[in-house]
Amino acid sequence: MTTEVDRLAVLNRMMGEGRISDQEYEELKGEILGLDNAQIESDETVPDDPSTTLSPPPPSDDETQEKKEEPWAPVMRRDVSPVYLVVLVIAAAVLLLASSLGLLSWLLSTIAILALGATLVEGGSWVTMAGAVAIVAILIGGAFGASNNQSADQSVNQASTPAAPPPPVVAGSLGIHLEDLTDLWNTVTEEPNITRGFVHNTEPGQYDSFIYRFGDWGRLAGAYDPSTDALYALLTTGQFSNAATAQLYLHLCFALQPYSQECINSYFEQGLEDGTLTDFVNMDHHAEWQIEDQAWQVDIESNVLTIRVLGADVS
Repeated sequence: MTTEVDRLAVLNRMMGEGRISDQEYEELKGEILGLDNAQIESDETVPDDPSTTLSPPPPSDDETQEKKEEPWAPVMRRDVSPVYLVVLVIAAAVLLLASSLGLLSWLLSTIAILALGATLVEGGSWVTMAGAVAIVAILIGGAFGASNNQSADQSVNQASTPAAPPPPVVAGSLGIHLEDLTDLWNTVTEEPNITRGFVHNTEPGQYDSFIYRFGDWGRLAGAYDPSTDALYALLTTGQFSNAATAQLYLHLCFALQPYSQECINSYFEQGLEDGTLTDFVNMDHHAEWQIEDQAWQVDIESNVLTIRVLGADVS
């Protein structure tokens, strides 16, 4: 009897797995129970007794354990194009290079690479979103930290290092020093501006000279005392063919007489005789005037404007 029960259990399992048809199941069942086809057919017309009906055995503990212990494995997306893969590899390489050069933290690069890699896996969008949120949080935190550190450093430096007093004005000079000329000249945003260093020349007398060229059309030159860097004379020239020549006087006024309307008015009223440069095309012209202890001169010759400003000791 035990053998028949085991065979019936195997038969039921094969039926449940779809390995045999209903007819085959009935035939094999009859063979196991020793019934002929007539008895089988008569049994099919009579309702089964619940006490004698055989039901498929429940799954064994081993099968249940196998289903529970089946590990999760990521499934790659099939709609990813080769171009996207190439771009992804390049982006990962750039992130690694930036981290190796110290331009980016390794933590930030690792999170970014994981977030990019998650786009290749089905259902990995939440990993990408989490990585993006983490990157933004790290960047914001780093920006606030750097700002606070910079403010703290500036406060410490300002508290510990007193501001250096400006160099004293040297009597007889133009009242400014060579190191301040660039900033004062560039106060006016219009061209021409000083964008590089001066060319210095050692002279045999008391003063050394410097020169700065605005391309081929203009220049700025001057004389200064190498022991104090005080300026004693300035000269600027420009050809009429360049529109920036008309602004040379304004740069000089802001350098030597900051925000002085008198300096601007004197240039037009006395230097150009209440005119403009266009009034002196193909003409020679010379004018002189005084602003405090500075001597100003304008010379126009062959459509070239020259403005000189001399300190009291050299005028």
